[in-house]
Amino acid sequence: MKLVTTTGRLDARFGEFEAVRLIKETGFDGFDYAMYQNMDDNSILMSDDYKKYVNELRALADSVNIECRQAHAPFPIAKQKGEGVYTGEAKRPPRAPFRSLR
Repeated sequence: MKLVTTTGRLDARFGEFEAVRLIKETGFDGFDYAMYQNMDDNSILMSDDYKKYVNELRALADSVNIECRQAHAPFPIAKQKGEGVYTGEAKRPPRAPFRSLR
């Protein structure tokens, strides 16, 4: 069995790279990359540089020997480009799944 936790609130406080390091240092086998903070159209995952960013995050994870894993069932996170920031409270079914890779 693998012990995994989400980057969740750690990334908001320390940034995503430091969150991954802290999760590893705490003794987890993996991290679940929380994407809800990247639902804004201005986020790095919605930019043309997303591949460079995720490759750097992957390189960090590899360097500290931690896996990116799924820790829970999928949350209903979705938005269309231009809809604004996801608030976590869906008032209607999502129109399209959020995708970090276009």
